[in-house]
Amino acid sequence: MEKIIDILKAIGYVILGWLTSVILFFEPISNLLICITITFLFNFIIGIISGIVINNEKVDFKKGIKALLEYAVYLFVVMCLFFIGYFMRDNTLVYSIIKTITWIVIYFYFANILKNFERLFPTAQTIKVLYYIFNLEFVKMFPFLKNFKNKEE
Repeated sequence: MEKIIDILKAIGYVILGWLTSVILFFEPISNLLICITITFLFNFIIGIISGIVINNEKVDFKKGIKALLEYAVYLFVVMCLFFIGYFMRDNTLVYSIIKTITWIVIYFYFANILKNFERLFPTAQTIKVLYYIFNLEFVKMFPFLKNFKNKEE
C-alpha cells in the first residue's frame, strides 16, 4: 500500500512540475493574460446580468460555453504566438503582436460591456457618452478596426 501511495505522490509531483514549468514559461505574458481574464469575467458577468434584467432570460449555458470557447481560442492563439516567438528568438516582435491582439480583444469586450450598461441604464447620458467616446477613440488607434466594423455593418 505504501508503494502505491509513493507512486501516486511521484505522479503528483511530476504533474505539478510540468504545470509549474508551463506557468513559468508563459510568465512574460502573464500580465496580459490576467488583464484579458479580468475583462472577460467582467464582460461575462455583465452579460448575464443584462440578459436576466432586460430580456428576462434564464442563464443560458450554451451561450456561456460559447463565450468560454472564444476566450480559450484567444488564449490558444496568444500562447502559440508566444511559443513560436520564443523559439524564433524574436520576443520583442511577438510581444508587440500579442499586445495588439490583447488590446483588440479588450476593445470588443469593453464595447460589449458598455453596450450592456447602456441597455441596463437607458437614461444614463454618462454611459452613452462613454460608449461613444470609447468606440470613436479606440477605433482611431487601430484604423483596420474601423474597416472591419464597416464591413460587418
